[in-house]
Amino acid sequence: MTQKIKIAAWLSRVLVLGLAIASPQVAKASGEIRVTQSSDDVVAELSYSGEVLGAEPSQFANFKLRVVRAGQTLIDQDLATARSTYGNPSNIQSPGNRPFPESLKVVDLNQDGELEILFDFGDRPGGCCTYTQIYRYDPEQQTYSYTEHFWGYAGYRLRDLNEDGAPEFLTNDNLFAYPFGFPSVEMSEQLQESSYSPSVLPLRVLQYQDGRMADVTRQYPQELGSHAYILWSHYWQRQSSGDTRVRTDPTMKVVWAAYLADKHLLGQAQEGWQMVEQAYQGSDRQQFFNSLRTFLRENGYAQES
Repeated sequence: MTQKIKIAAWLSRVLVLGLAIASPQVAKASGEIRVTQSSDDVVAELSYSGEVLGAEPSQFANFKLRVVRAGQTLIDQDLATARSTYGNPSNIQSPGNRPFPESLKVVDLNQDGELEILFDFGDRPGGCCTYTQIYRYDPEQQTYSYTEHFWGYAGYRLRDLNEDGAPEFLTNDNLFAYPFGFPSVEMSEQLQESSYSPSVLPLRVLQYQDGRMADVTRQYPQELGSHAYILWSHYWQRQSSGDTRVRTDPTMKVVWAAYLADKHLLGQAQEGWQMVEQAYQGSDRQQFFNSLRTFLRENGYAQES
């Protein structure tokens, strides 16, 4: 199987294995918008007020979450105090300034027969910074508790990658969003992503286990390999087209950092370093390589040497 076929197969899995979540119902009356998701005997309702005039979070207010289980209301709370650098949730709007009901999900994340409730919020869709609150039901206490996960620029998609019925969070490592720069607009367009292109950050796969997120990225070598190949292909296409700047382009450092992170998780660190050391010839190459080695080691990608 060629690398191109592998990439096509990976993209097919990512798109086709998307979790089937019931379409939410949206209602608006007298300035109040309600988004409802339901499954089995659990009904989750998100309500907020305001008009869709632009992209600023301050244009929405009075966020409330209500959860009814078997006819009994177990959550009925104001979300305005949710821990967020940017205050009230604003991910309920799409880039086109319309309600964004996909922010609310009801799904069994760990095949324990209990449905979790997910609520996404943050500064803006596709940018920094986004969070997810995950509400988990405790049968003994007959109450819900929640944890909060920070995505930063990465965001996530729910995908059942191993087809076991429990979805994974397909995301990227936000730790790499700042140290080595952002991809250029041109690079992002070539990688078919937004200007905050999460594909240029190292791939991460998370699972919700026992009320917390577990990093299971190493269990998905096919996804890692395909992601690394996509990053390398960006360099190779520029090189093949006669772009002589690519070997010294400092904006490529974010690509090389993500590529080497993927290769470390694949157990192919030596091969990855050999390729990158040949590819990047910028005047700061030694400083960059030293900083990257330290960063990979400190963040669990590389073993102590």
